[in-house]
Amino acid sequence: MLNNILSFFGLENGSLPAHEDFRRKRVRYPGLQAEAVIGKNTYAIRDWDLSGISFETDPDTCLDAGTEIKMTVKFRFPHEMIAIEQKARILRNAQRGVSAATFTSMPTGTRRKFQRVLDSIYTRNFLESQVA
Repeated sequence: MLNNILSFFGLENGSLPAHEDFRRKRVRYPGLQAEAVIGKNTYAIRDWDLSGISFETDPDTCLDAGTEIKMTVKFRFPHEMIAIEQKARILRNAQRGVSAATFTSMPTGTRRKFQRVLDSIYTRNFLESQVA
């Protein structure tokens, strides 16, 4: 039975299939109660990880692929708001109103702030799981 399950997912020999393109290297986190501020514009975050971010934009937003930007990522929690200034490079700006950016070099202090965000997410998820 286990072999049937592994076969269904293409894992017969215990390894990932070579023909698949697994582009995600990190877990993506939804951007609930989070926003990206670029210049004077504020955008809702769709999801993020420690390497980059995707956010909702207006279809006519002028964020060209390859453009280096400076953004402030704000995460709102019941007990605090964590604001992180981070440099990024625009990967794409889709006409349907979703842009993606990859973070450029991340100083240690910035990485610690992102870790605080993750700690808050994990804590919130744990507390919510105990209510049920």
